[in-house]
Amino acid sequence: MLPLISYIIQGVNIHMDTPTEILHTVLLGVVKYFWGQTVHIIEKAKSLALLEARMESLAVHGLNLPAFVPAYICHYRGGLIGKHFKSLAQVMPFLIHDLVPQDVLDGWNVIGELVVLLWHTSIEDREVYLACFILFYGAHLSRTIQDLLNITAKCAPSILITKPKFHFLVHLPAYIRRFGPAILFSQNAMRASTTYSGFHASTAIGNHPVTTPVRPLLHRTLSSMWPLVDSGMMPRRRLGDLQVMESGTT
Repeated sequence: MLPLISYIIQGVNIHMDTPTEILHTVLLGVVKYFWGQTVHIIEKAKSLALLEARMESLAVHGLNLPAFVPAYICHYRGGLIGKHFKSLAQVMPFLIHDLVPQDVLDGWNVIGELVVLLWHTSIEDREVYLACFILFYGAHLSRTIQDLLNITAKCAPSILITKPKFHFLVHLPAYIRRFGPAILFSQNAMRASTTYSGFHASTAIGNHPVTTPVRPLLHRTLSSMWPLVDSGMMPRRRLGDLQVMESGTT
């Protein structure tokens, strides 16, 4: 196993090679926290029925949203998942403009900008996209993250200390500069690209069929381990020269 461990760890910078994952950091993190605070304010004002009515009357045809079911969102408001929060991030400012304090509304406006920026599938000019202050070019990622942190500090200062996902946002520009658009290293994208195989099925515990995809990291680790266990060979690049790592070498 020592050759496998050295092969995996060699050349890896754990801080730079583990990018911030936007599904859990943004949708199931920042957006979920703001949704919880917003629902608390609306419930306290007994305006939840009004919020649901506005959702029902919302025209979402041009937003490319999945099934938007206001009754479900309001009834199960404490158990929503990523696709719900992605939809809410795009429409919340139109629904709550007179139901919440201005700071909370400003927070949702910035969240909408952040989600649009992060779900880019391609970036024409990476430095302009990541820029902090670009005159006459609108909001960009670093500036939008700063605005969100400033507004969050006004709405709920303690959450910046108790929830580390707000801190993770600060590192997103560095990871995008290194790896490209954040959607490329989103867990949703990795899960969608995971395929089934006989090897996957053989690793499942029990006699039930596999109903969920194997995590991509586990898949890559097992795929790397297989040729070594089977006394095979694996190419390894080191200092520009192609070397061969054989099973059982030290």
